[in-house]
Amino acid sequence: MIHVAAEQRTALSAGLALVALLALAAPAAAQLSDFTWTLGGDPGGSGTVDATSMHIVGPDDGTVDGEPPGVTHFTTVAALAGTVSCTYAFDNQDIGFSFWHFEHPVYMLDGVKVPIGDPSTSFDEIFEVSFHVEAGQSFGFGIHSVDCLYGPGVADITDFVFAKDPGTWTDLGHSLRATVDFTSDDSVPGPASASGADLVVCGCGDMNADGVPDLAEGRPLDGHVRVLSGADFSLIREWTRPGLFGASLAAAGDFEQDGYADLLVGAPGDTTGGADAGRAYVLSGITGDELRVVTGVTGDRLGTSVAGGVMPDSAEWPDFLVGLPRDPGVDGRANLYRGSDGTLKASFKPPIGQIGDDFGAAVASTDPASGGHGDAVVGDPSWNLGRGRAYVFSALTGGLKHTLSGLSIGAQFGAAVAGAGDLDGNGMDDFFVGAPGDDASGAAAGSVSVYLMQSFSTAELLAVHVGDAPGEGFGAALAGGRDVDLDGGPDLVVGAAQDGGGGGRVVVLNALDGTVHADLAGAPGQALGASVALVGAIDGNAASAVAASAPQPGAGTTRVLHDVVGTPGPPHLTGIGTQFNGAPTTLRVTKGKPSSSLWLIVGLTPLELPFKGGVLVPDPDLVLPFVADGSGKLLLQFVWPSGLPPSFELRFQAWIVDPQGVAGLSATNGLLSQGPPVP
Repeated sequence: MIHVAAEQRTALSAGLALVALLALAAPAAAQLSDFTWTLGGDPGGSGTVDATSMHIVGPDDGTVDGEPPGVTHFTTVAALAGTVSCTYAFDNQDIGFSFWHFEHPVYMLDGVKVPIGDPSTSFDEIFEVSFHVEAGQSFGFGIHSVDCLYGPGVADITDFVFAKDPGTWTDLGHSLRATVDFTSDDSVPGPASASGADLVVCGCGDMNADGVPDLAEGRPLDGHVRVLSGADFSLIREWTRPGLFGASLAAAGDFEQDGYADLLVGAPGDTTGGADAGRAYVLSGITGDELRVVTGVTGDRLGTSVAGGVMPDSAEWPDFLVGLPRDPGVDGRANLYRGSDGTLKASFKPPIGQIGDDFGAAVASTDPASGGHGDAVVGDPSWNLGRGRAYVFSALTGGLKHTLSGLSIGAQFGAAVAGAGDLDGNGMDDFFVGAPGDDASGAAAGSVSVYLMQSFSTAELLAVHVGDAPGEGFGAALAGGRDVDLDGGPDLVVGAAQDGGGGGRVVVLNALDGTVHADLAGAPGQALGASVALVGAIDGNAASAVAASAPQPGAGTTRVLHDVVGTPGPPHLTGIGTQFNGAPTTLRVTKGKPSSSLWLIVGLTPLELPFKGGVLVPDPDLVLPFVADGSGKLLLQFVWPSGLPPSFELRFQAWIVDPQGVAGLSATNGLLSQGPPVP
């Protein structure tokens, strides 16, 4: 750290306080006259330099081939790192010899000559030259000569600019976001005749074409599925079928292209194809008719899991994915069916079968990535003594892309899988894998792993979110792919039905950083979170409602959290500018509390002290009060103070008044400014 004198501190205060003023910046680029140039190299050459141009005459002292080559050059030393650019006009006096080229232009870097253009074709030519130099390096321009018959080469360098490298802005993290509140928490009771004990929920899309996404419930012990309006939770449609109909549910997409969403339903106990053969249905949202039906054979348990929305390779109907975890031939399968006619398109199988495996117990589809096709994620929680696995297959080629394994016996990695949406903005959809038996934070406390798709062949583990208490089974139910907290990115919902001795728990969190948006506990014995879903935006804003099943007592209830209020994402501080003395600089706060007071904290040294539920990053040397605008933004424009030495460091952070914060405050990330380096 460079010592800062009192007058420099005063200059800093004055510069930051004058945020309403914009001044002309001192140029960050230097000219020829800003450097001290030394003529060197072969003494047979010559040259001159003035404020705007450099003229070089190369050496002309060779008359026969084989004479040691010479270079005449001007050089100087860079005080700071930067980029050199110029126009280099070269006149080859030996141009009469079209097959011999005795001179060519060069630039110099630490005493080494670097040819400009192709030395074998150096006729008269004008070059636009650009190269980078580090602080303390020597650089310059010259003419290299081997032999001269008609005269030396001549160079004129104009339009010279040395653009100093800017300083750096480094995000130090430690933002503190306010909480997100669901102002509506509705409990939708089951039909009076329902037996409860098991309840599955899913967001099924808009099944009555009223512009609001709807909610489906499955009660497999009753063989009953119903669709409720997202607008008022009234009944839209219901079905009854045998064979644990409703054990799995998924949005199917719009099969009939009629503007009504359709529903995918699994019935793994159906006996049409034999004992425990199983069935899966695509049901019409407008008529309730069976649009597609696929049936397993004895023992398959087809329909234990289902996933819709897999993009087809040509037809207009989306394909759909069905799990058969008890297929006796291969220890489970997952079948991809064509949406156009329900025929088998691909069958995904475990690479290595093992007795007791449960391949296909959970399936999910990701939205299309590059090439317009999604992937199929298949869970096998019983693999290798219950360690569990998850596999990712290409829905286009059927090929296995990734194999991911649980680490401990009984972790049940892959018991739940879900598409995550594009978490990192790279155009490829990511996914979650639940391991409700994971012991990382206590016996069977459970965990959820977040994977980012980086390429066709690379899935990167970003984070692992763990349960809070032994036995809660965190990660037994998952949902993702929609934005809950209005920050523009998809979030994660986790169910832990065994938490609290069976009361259950539902956690809504930011998938990337683990920020908890909501943490809800069920009543004793309720098993809240046995199934969870993101329904979509039902309140007129962009936030998705969250649905969670509570199968007990009686017919059970579906709890729907919606009507989100809160600040959209963690506040963020960004710095823009070169940190050169006198240069214009901008500090920008976004995602703050609208029209709220805030303080910009400026410090010369780090503090990183726990404070008001967050971390105070700078050791405060200057505290400046401001007010955010009506969108929660603040734009501070000022002139970077003069008199600060190179490599000077400053730390910034904004603290914002926000009633939904942990202690009535939220905070941006810390931001480190480092000026251009010195030699």
